[in-house]
Amino acid sequence: MLYFFYGTLTSKERLQLVMDGHCFQDVGKGTVKGTLFDIGAYPGLVLQGDTSIQGVIVETDDGAVAQLDEYEAVTEGLYERRRVAVERDGGGSLVAWTYVYLGSTDGLNPIDQWQPRDEPAPEQRRDNMVEKSIELTGISANSIEEAVRLAVARAAVTIDSLRRAEVVDVSANLEDGEIVSWRVRTRITFAIKDRLHE
Repeated sequence: MLYFFYGTLTSKERLQLVMDGHCFQDVGKGTVKGTLFDIGAYPGLVLQGDTSIQGVIVETDDGAVAQLDEYEAVTEGLYERRRVAVERDGGGSLVAWTYVYLGSTDGLNPIDQWQPRDEPAPEQRRDNMVEKSIELTGISANSIEEAVRLAVARAAVTIDSLRRAEVVDVSANLEDGEIVSWRVRTRITFAIKDRLHE
């Protein structure tokens, strides 16, 4: 199966973790027409507009679909897997799967290309570091997972080197005896830059 990735999965290291042992091959680079929005920790592609969104084309085995759908929160309604036309760099075109953002884009900034947040390479990471944690409460009418994603995305707007997200407490807002939204208090941990070793 061919996929077009335009955000966090353009990182081979991240993709390898998500694929969980499934094989994949880099086919090249390309573009898809649409509009890309900066959601914070990750971008969202909407298939409206005529901006050429840059990304990578990857071929995988069929068994990787479940892992990719789970990573993109398809069952929670955050993204939808769709087939799109991809213009290959250097000429030619093909059809590939990609993940289209289904959330609201109100208040989000459109961007030309996703710029990964600063993350040190594995060989540059030190065993000795200092970490700090903050707590944010995400609220979602759709799912607990989306509430966590919203909290992490908000933290990523102003904080680099996010390391972990830990669910501290889950509660629900009720109306007329029905759950209308989930509140998830999330502890987000990030590394404090060590200027003594720069």
